[in-house]
This record gives sequence, structure tokens and C-alpha cells, in this order.
Amino acid sequence: MSQIFKRITIILVMASFVLSACGKQGITTATQKPTDVVFTEAAKTFAAQLTQEAASHPKATSTPLPTATSYVAPTQPPTATATPITPEPTFTATPTAKPPKSTNTPVPPTPKPVPCNQAALIKHVNYPEGSQIPVGTVIEKTWQIENTGSCTWSSKYELVNTNGDSLGAASPQEWVWGTVAPHQVVNITIKVRVPNSPDTYISDWKLSDYYGHTFGLTYKDNIYPLRINITAYSAYSENFDFMTEAKKAEWKNATSLVTFGDKKNEAPGVAAYYSDATLENGLVYDRVLGVSPQQITDGMISGLFSKYKVKGGDYFRAQIGFREKCKNGRVLFVLKYFDGVNTVTLKEWKKSCNDGLKMVEVKLSDLRQTEVQFMLVVLADGSPVNDNAVWVYPRIERKT
Repeated sequence: MSQIFKRITIILVMASFVLSACGKQGITTATQKPTDVVFTEAAKTFAAQLTQEAASHPKATSTPLPTATSYVAPTQPPTATATPITPEPTFTATPTAKPPKSTNTPVPPTPKPVPCNQAALIKHVNYPEGSQIPVGTVIEKTWQIENTGSCTWSSKYELVNTNGDSLGAASPQEWVWGTVAPHQVVNITIKVRVPNSPDTYISDWKLSDYYGHTFGLTYKDNIYPLRINITAYSAYSENFDFMTEAKKAEWKNATSLVTFGDKKNEAPGVAAYYSDATLENGLVYDRVLGVSPQQITDGMISGLFSKYKVKGGDYFRAQIGFREKCKNGRVLFVLKYFDGVNTVTLKEWKKSCNDGLKMVEVKLSDLRQTEVQFMLVVLADGSPVNDNAVWVYPRIERKT
């Protein structure tokens, strides 16, 4: 509300007060009382001030006062409806979640597909690497392995020599170990011979599938063979080698001489070297002394060697048996000596073809300091058919 409107309101209130006072005493009184004069003068003075103030505010428009007869009571303004004030949203800071700390969890590698053909060594069942074995010994080497591939091993698989000396074993070796499914364990055994010369020998073998693909033992992504690593030793010094002397020996049957090395004419009997010979035990030998008796019932063949003076500690040693395909073969091996006067039998061994060689040994101490000629003799036991007898590494040696 403006200041002018306030002051007008005050004057009207004061005037109403004066008029009401005068009405009580009557308006016929001619003479005014001092208080009336005061009020009148005050009103004039106040009106003059209003006039001056109005003049000093030209833009203000005075509102005419209503007269008594034209007064109309002001219409009551409509009741104000309280409009609810929507409170401004209060900003509440939402804490931002911290990202989880990196745990650096490694992503597992994609598994490699399992190869069809794969194997792992469980253990050397016997003759571990570095084993020392007497020369000329026949052994059966066994590995225990696991099928770690995805394919089953069967009779279509083989064992093949891939490096080193086969030690007399045939290669490939026929698969005789049955069906081996993935994750199954099997013992693989092959028969080998220790060479006659003292030395270290290595023989490596691998498995081969139907297509000829070879595979060995997997260890830390590397492939290893099934290995035989042996040291052949002899506790004896060789003093007389029958193999070397055989070509100089005198060979004969019961009635006539036999030419050494003649393999074509078997009728009188045969005495000859056989190289890379497969024997009844399935092993291949570098060289053997083959002797077949005369092709008659109870036929025989013998070889008389050069003179040798026996010494203390001497032994005769050899292996005896047959070459392969000796079915029904049966002979008598005999070691004799001739002292210039008499022929004396030292030892006899009966032998049949039964898939194995026989180790023989004779102590010669009774002939110490005696010069003799040794004789190697083979006699057919009945029919001579398939009596393809062999002396393997016959020798005289002395303990060192």
C-alpha cells in the first residue's frame, strides 16, 4: 500500500471521530470549542501536506473517496486457495561405487586337443638305464607305459627300432600286448641279447600305427623313445675264440671231410658262419657258427680246432640252440678234446627246438697246463630234419 493511501485513511478515521463527537452535542451551537478549532486546524494542515506531497508525485493517481450515499461495501475478495509449493528437490550426493580391484585372475588356456597316438612312461620294470649285464646274455626288457592318446592300440600297431643297435631283436616287433584303450597301462616286453664285446649299447624303440606313423613317450611336450641303455661287461679275458678259429678247423662227418662254408650242399653236413641270423628265440645275431649234422639218421658233424694250452682259471662258455624254422629239431651238443692220443668227452647237452637258447659253461681246471685240441660236435637225435644247430660265441676265457 502506498504512503498517500495510508495518510488518507488516517484523515478519514480522524474526521469520522470528530463528526461523531459533534453529533453528540448538536450542530446548532454557533460558537466552536477550542478543541474543535484545534482539530480543524490540524485537518487543514494535514490536507495541505497531502496536497504538497501529491504535487511532488505527479505519476501517482489518487483514488476518489466514496460519498456516504454512494458508498458500496466492498466485495469480499475470494478466499485464497493455498497452492502447495512444490519443494525444490534436495540434491543428495550418491556415492559412486568404486570399481572392484583387479584380481588379475588368469584366463585358463584353451585345452589342447588330445592326439590320437600318444604314450607316457610309467616306469622301467627291469634293466633301468645304465644297467651292467654280462656279454652274450639274453634279457627280456620291459617298460610299463600308459596310452595317453585318444586312439586304441591294437594288433595293427607295431614296435620298431628307430635308432641304435636292435640288440638282436627283430624290427618291427609284432604287437602281442592285446588291445590297449586310452588311459590304460600295459607292459611292453621285448627280448634282446647283450653283444659279445664289452661296451655301452643303446637301443631306441617307438610304437608305430597302421599307417606307419611312429610315436614315442611324451614328457613336457618332448618325445622320447623306449630306450635300452646297457653296459656289456665281461669278468673274463678271452683266451681262445672258436669263432675266429672255426674256418681253420678240420670239419668232418662220420666218414668224410666237410668243406667249411659250403651251405649249398647239406647232405654231408654243414659248418659255416651265418651273419644277421635269426635264431629260435626270435633275436637276430651278428654272426653265429652254424653246424648241421650229416643228413642221415643219427648223423653227426665235428670240428677239430688248433692246439691250446689250458691255464688255471680257464672256462669254456657258449650258447647253444637252433636257427629259426627248427620245428622238431633235436640234437646233442658235445664238447671234447684230443690230447694227441685219446679223444675225451668233457660235457654233453641235449637240446630241442623250444624257442630259447641255452647257456653252457665248463670249468677246465683239470686240464691246467695241458696242451689239447678242443672239438665241437653235433649229433642228430634220430632224424636230421631241421637240425640247424648253432654255437653262439663259443670261447675259452679266464676270470680277471
